[in-house]
Amino acid sequence: MAVRSGTKGQALATASGAFGAPADTDALTTALRLLQSGLTALAALPPDLAAAQRAAHAAAVAKLVQALQNGPLSDANLPPLEIDHSRLARLIELAGPLHTTELLVHLDQDLAHVAHDLAIAVETGDTAAIRAQTHILMTLAGSVGAYGLEQDARTLNQIAHHQNAQVAPAAEPVRHGLDRLCRLISARRLAHEAGR
Repeated sequence: MAVRSGTKGQALATASGAFGAPADTDALTTALRLLQSGLTALAALPPDLAAAQRAAHAAAVAKLVQALQNGPLSDANLPPLEIDHSRLARLIELAGPLHTTELLVHLDQDLAHVAHDLAIAVETGDTAAIRAQTHILMTLAGSVGAYGLEQDARTLNQIAHHQNAQVAPAAEPVRHGLDRLCRLISARRLAHEAGR
């Protein structure tokens, strides 16, 4: 990627073109900062960090790089939410017709609370809160068959166990996956309520 001298905006536009995306300097700047922090954190991981946790952090950075190749992070260029719909269907079947609405309402609300609290924890760098929220998310995601999101939450949880590790790169796939799962459960809830 050749970056010629000129304004910051021109350099970002050139970088954006190299990623094959339109020049959206705000989104690209944010994405590049995330990538930079992820690579910096990867290089500065504590020596006592287990090999599996190092690999998990590297995988989170790689996932961010892969998404950036298609432009700034968005639903359009992140992998689709991996979900085993039969797992959610089985959960609904177990709840039965009398309790399905209650189940979907609780799932919807619990996921919304996790999304809110996890976003605050990541923004403030509160690793204890990140660990607590990712534990809840692993349980919720696993129970509905969102195994990719469950694994991303586990990766973020492992990284958050090290106080000086930067969590932003690992948090990004979790945020997007959680947003998609929230929308899926909300849509399922609305469809069920409309069909009652």
